[in-house]
Amino acid sequence: MKAISYKVKLIVIVYIVITIVFAVWYASELNPALKNQITEAEKQHMDARSQELLFIGDEAYPPFSYVGNRGYSGYEADLLYYLKQILDIEVRYQQMNWTEALSLLEAGESVVITGMKITDDRQERFLYTNPYLITTQALVYRHDLGEISLEDLQDLEVIVQENSVTHTLAKSWNAGVIHTVKDPIEGLELLVNGVGDVWIENQMTALYFLRLHTQDQYYSVSAIEESTGYYAMALPKGQKNTRDILNKALYQLEQNGTIAVLDNKWFGIVGYRTYSEKSFWYYAAVVGHILLTATFIFYLWNKSLHHQLAKRTDDLKETNKLLDQERKNIQSLLEGITRAFSATIDYRDYYTGDHSRRVTSISVLIANELGLSEEEIFETYIGALLHDIGKVGIPDHILNKAGALTDEEYYEIKQHPVIGANILAEIQSYKTIKAAVLYHHERWDGNIMPPYAAYPGLLKGEEIPLVARIIAVADAFDAMTTDRPYRKAMSVEVATNRIKAESGKQFDPKVVECFMRILSYIDINDILNSYKSITKQD
Repeated sequence: MKAISYKVKLIVIVYIVITIVFAVWYASELNPALKNQITEAEKQHMDARSQELLFIGDEAYPPFSYVGNRGYSGYEADLLYYLKQILDIEVRYQQMNWTEALSLLEAGESVVITGMKITDDRQERFLYTNPYLITTQALVYRHDLGEISLEDLQDLEVIVQENSVTHTLAKSWNAGVIHTVKDPIEGLELLVNGVGDVWIENQMTALYFLRLHTQDQYYSVSAIEESTGYYAMALPKGQKNTRDILNKALYQLEQNGTIAVLDNKWFGIVGYRTYSEKSFWYYAAVVGHILLTATFIFYLWNKSLHHQLAKRTDDLKETNKLLDQERKNIQSLLEGITRAFSATIDYRDYYTGDHSRRVTSISVLIANELGLSEEEIFETYIGALLHDIGKVGIPDHILNKAGALTDEEYYEIKQHPVIGANILAEIQSYKTIKAAVLYHHERWDGNIMPPYAAYPGLLKGEEIPLVARIIAVADAFDAMTTDRPYRKAMSVEVATNRIKAESGKQFDPKVVECFMRILSYIDINDILNSYKSITKQD
């Protein structure tokens, strides 16, 4: 008994130490403002460098940076204005030709380029601040040429700005003839004069010049999704201290809403950048500590249970009563852990916060309407909460993409049922839950052909577990009645009609019939709205 007692004490001490370390780390993650305070020493450092440090913008790159009627203008000029206020210093600022600016940066001069796209090649040569924008390049060509793809560039003449990211991309895409220009204005002139077939330029810059010169009615602007990337300030290598101070200032501008104001002023949108997103390891650490805590609690309960059983071996009735209570406690803990997993998943998916809880509420109503047993309803409840657990393995930039997914991104999304099933593979007691996670995107008719193909596409009809068929209806209904960045939520009436239309195709007719009966005696909006008031806000 003494050896066991010593072992328990050792485990408790180890758990406490791990929890303290986790709590300190998590506190800094929850309140990054603590590590982004600019100290007096850092302000003095920037003040001392203000006479030698030169901030540089492109003189012809609207709306980011350009020389306007009233002097230096653009998003970056405004951003630098507010950075000066945060740092409480005066800075030198100049706009010049892009090639000249890049030459100063490459020469290691005391300069900061106020905006430059981040590429792997440039990261090897320069230091970058945290990104404050996401930008995309575009193909600009006459309407009468039809639709042009990247593969077509091999047989066409393209126009790009020298020493720009578009110049590098054009080479990587094996463009036929490449005409280089000193700035976007010259690029548009060549395109209008028929010197080249395609002008490759930043999408926002291209649209600005086309509209400025009333050429937008004659030309198509096709975004190149493969070119989408981060945009930040750039410094020479060796300027790490200055870079870190600028990062803190940028963070404060993001927190006080200045970045959002600039987004809206220059692009007509808010939230155009995503540098504050959490990494995979952040979520892995949180989930890992939840699991560690659950294991620790189970261990202590197990020890407590054995201790109580040792004292009550002569009283079988009391022992059975105690075991029943412990079973309920463990089930309650399982529900709590499951809800924690569900909340973690919904927190990652910015646009569908609390989706899992709404799907769970609808699924349990359907299970009750079908007359399932208490155990089957419990499995439905857990399966619905965890149906999207596989999304923990989907990259953030795909999960929270502000727009329609590419085919490759949609393929990644379709892996989440398999990822979820693999995560739950070691849970032997509830195989129905694993099956619900794996098959909740199967179709009743087994159709595996686009555009509305089942996935993973292994089962059909009653081969699909009943719990998965229930979740499929609830999941689809909630998805249709929830806002997405590329469309508004459907009305309950429209979503209901679509569910009925897919009865016998995508969905089990029996489950659809039960769902329709439920809608006849409850207000489904109560469920849809019950969690939306507490979803995450940007």
